[in-house]
Amino acid sequence: MMIVSNGLRKIGIDLRKKFFKSIHDAFGGNLRKIVTGGAAIRPELGKFFNTIGIDLINGYGITECSPLVSVNMDYCNDCSTVGFPLECVEIKLEDVTPEGYGEICVKGDIVMLGYYKIQRKLQKYYKMVGLEQVTTEE
Repeated sequence: MMIVSNGLRKIGIDLRKKFFKSIHDAFGGNLRKIVTGGAAIRPELGKFFNTIGIDLINGYGITECSPLVSVNMDYCNDCSTVGFPLECVEIKLEDVTPEGYGEICVKGDIVMLGYYKIQRKLQKYYKMVGLEQVTTEE
């Protein structure tokens, strides 16, 4: 059924809601999109959900960044990536190995200043890594 559905879509006929009605009904019948983050999505999952008519939008975020840093868009969705950085952040990759491993550095208004009630530990850390001291109420 998936092969037929994908073939029909190539000529402008989209019958995914009818072909995969039982799956859509299992999700309540109205689910159009699933937004994911926190871990990599296997590309075949994105392909599966796209084939049955449910968009799987992948992004990247961390708790310290309120929480979204980047996300795919409806018009340009590739589940094997974490999408485009938000306009309010700057992203820099450091110490990237030939295999593609490295550190993701995020800067912007959405990055938190610290953790609640552990200001002294944060100041010690900031001094150790050479950052400016940040003054917040304890």
